[in-house]
Amino acid sequence: AYKLEQAEILPRVEMPEEDIYIMGDGKWLWRTLSNLMSNACKYAEKGTDVKLTLKKSGKKAVMTIENSFSAQLNVDSDELTERFVRGDGSRHTEGNGLGLSIAKSLAELQGGSLDISVKEDKFSAIMIFDIIK
Repeated sequence: AYKLEQAEILPRVEMPEEDIYIMGDGKWLWRTLSNLMSNACKYAEKGTDVKLTLKKSGKKAVMTIENSFSAQLNVDSDELTERFVRGDGSRHTEGNGLGLSIAKSLAELQGGSLDISVKEDKFSAIMIFDIIK
């Protein structure tokens, strides 16, 4: 919450009323979400929202994190999850270019997936896991 306040970003959360259960490691899920939110804090345009959505789609749990970004991205969406790749070539923000790569690896180690999409000024991270119950 503190990083969101510092970045002047407002979280908007949309969740279903019913619980959704997946098989995953709590520490790895926390690290994955932490890396994605850290990315939003670094690159989101100040005063905008970061939208977190969890929904059930068939037998899948789909979590989406979306935000507008302020920095000019100099790489393709696919490249953002490669190791040591940063979206801002100017290196005006802290980090080593591992956050999204680690998040993708941790999602995959738990049997899920993480896809990144960048269209115009919108960044989306979509995690998908099998529902177990």
